[in-house]
Amino acid sequence: MDTVSITRSAVLAASLWAGTATAAPFSQVYYVGVDYTQPDHHHQTAHIYDARLQPLPPAGDPRTSRIELASGRPVWLLGVKVDMVARKPGTGTFRVVSQEPAYHEMNHHFTLRHAGSSRTAYDRCGIRPFAAGSELTDLILPDGYGYHIRDGHLEGGAWHWANPFKVATGEEVYLRLTVLLDDAPTGYRDTNVTWVTANPCGDKLTIPGAPVEGEPLPYRVDGPRYPAPVPGRVVFVAPHLHDHARGTELFIGGRMVHRFVPDNADIPVAHDDAGEGSRGVHRHPGHLPNGGLPTWGPGAHGPRFAAGDALRAGATFANPHVEAIDNMDILMVFWEATPALVTQPR
Repeated sequence: MDTVSITRSAVLAASLWAGTATAAPFSQVYYVGVDYTQPDHHHQTAHIYDARLQPLPPAGDPRTSRIELASGRPVWLLGVKVDMVARKPGTGTFRVVSQEPAYHEMNHHFTLRHAGSSRTAYDRCGIRPFAAGSELTDLILPDGYGYHIRDGHLEGGAWHWANPFKVATGEEVYLRLTVLLDDAPTGYRDTNVTWVTANPCGDKLTIPGAPVEGEPLPYRVDGPRYPAPVPGRVVFVAPHLHDHARGTELFIGGRMVHRFVPDNADIPVAHDDAGEGSRGVHRHPGHLPNGGLPTWGPGAHGPRFAAGDALRAGATFANPHVEAIDNMDILMVFWEATPALVTQPR
């Protein structure tokens, strides 16, 4: 089992975020406390800690924390790598437990929102430049692209912990975020983010049960239209689905531009909410393991859209159980404005 320690480089990165400019890519490590001691499927605390496990200041919602941005020091957010780690109190080391279903399923989802920003929010649900589900998908923008953070702060925007395996180890469990940044004044194309969903703002979908156990019927969901506010180009897309999804697609102006096919597997899981009470932890083909969702980063070769063109998500599901299960269909779409490509901070 891999172990990691709080290293000198992580502490140095923390000081760089708060102070001296580097004008070069660097990383910052944060830990989000997973509140897994409560009953299954809950929205308790999501406190955030720095690389030395020092608590960050509370956000507007006191159940979470805010990542302060140094005044007068804009940065480019280039990506976030995620994993689950467990730490025995007093040891100072962590076990990486990302590949263990009992642990990675504790993180149903966690998002960071950009609060107090002067940026235009092109998403009706606010500006959320990062999200991680139990798939623990890394969000890495294509080379040459970044999300320019000029003001405001980052804070926990939504979170949902679970403990379907009834883990009670006494360990501290964290979602570890390795945030990739650059404080160079120029050199990247700026991006915007819009969440294109089958149900606005990430609301859940109920997938009907099968007439006969083990004999699913395909169930299709097509989401609402999201008119593009300005001309643009899709540069990166990160999807989010739950178990028994066959795939999700991104449409622009009625034309499918990309399809995401999950890497399904036969691993132990417990379905979310609707099937949780009666089904519990079980093994079945079609479950989505950690790392089971691909991202798409076409960058400068991404499909263009005109102002007013509709962005839309669609997905197909195949629930093999007689009980209904809950699911989601979310595409986190990063895009740049065109034809005047942004090469300078705005």
